[in-house]
Amino acid sequence: MNSVELSDVMADFAGLIGRVEETGERLSVTDGGEPAGVLLPAADLAELEHFAQRVHGGPRPRPTAGRERPAGPERQGPYVLYAHADGVRMTFVRDRVTVAELRSVAELDWLEDKARTARQGYMDPKQAAAFEEFLARQPPVGDGIAWIAESWRGQEPFTVLEFLKGPTPEEAALAYGADPRDIADGLRLHQVRDKDEREGTDDLLDVLAFGAAGEWTWLGYHDVV
Repeated sequence: MNSVELSDVMADFAGLIGRVEETGERLSVTDGGEPAGVLLPAADLAELEHFAQRVHGGPRPRPTAGRERPAGPERQGPYVLYAHADGVRMTFVRDRVTVAELRSVAELDWLEDKARTARQGYMDPKQAAAFEEFLARQPPVGDGIAWIAESWRGQEPFTVLEFLKGPTPEEAALAYGADPRDIADGLRLHQVRDKDEREGTDDLLDVLAFGAAGEWTWLGYHDVV
């Protein structure tokens, strides 16, 4: 990512915004050589916001008032700059359409992380239809008991280990017949073992384990038919 000083942005933002709008590239903005933010196309920010809002997590970083902000909108060529009250964020508009945004490094990193998480579980309509068709061809698995697992590598040996891309682990487990209450309650493997020992049952062979490995959802179970 190319870098530009904030003072140069303010001196000639028309040229820089025209470049961002034409090429779609992002520019790292520094202030006195220190990272100050990232200038990116408005469409990029809109996509990040779209996915990031679907993931719950820590508070969104918001910059505190720092640099003195312009008293009002500034115009250079066809572009108008609107500076936000925090003195960091900026919005650039052409013909009343937002074309670029300046966001702090911390806020953009937060958006990127949340959006990346959300995309892992996203399926477009075509993918969703293909997944539903795939599930319709699968036989029932076990008796619906399921536990949440940290990693497929550390589990009991399974006769069947499947990896899927698209659905979240919870969605896949439910589609395979897991009890929604087990998933909501966070049933764990040791609880199944304890029940077997306490009640003399053999549920351990009927469980469905599920989890995530990178961008993949995995399912482990015993095919005892």
